[in-house]
Amino acid sequence: MAIRVNPLPADDFFSERSKLGSTPHEAYALLERAAASPHLDLAGLHAHQLCRCTYVEQFAALAERMGDLAAAFATAHGTR
Repeated sequence: MAIRVNPLPADDFFSERSKLGSTPHEAYALLERAAASPHLDLAGLHAHQLCRCTYVEQFAALAERMGDLAAAFATAHGTR
């Protein structure tokens, strides 16, 4: 399974009520639960950039925050 994350703050593309994924804090808790389950195989993280988004800076911020979340989880749990 993969955890879908909405790592960006609310703006023109993402709202606080977005259905595009969990907040980073919620996603971290879901990662912990999935990793602890003997019935789930945690495959990774997913984020939706939206097909109409053309801002390179926003894509870079999304990628950086997803990487930060993955690194924090990997460091805390000794996994990739």
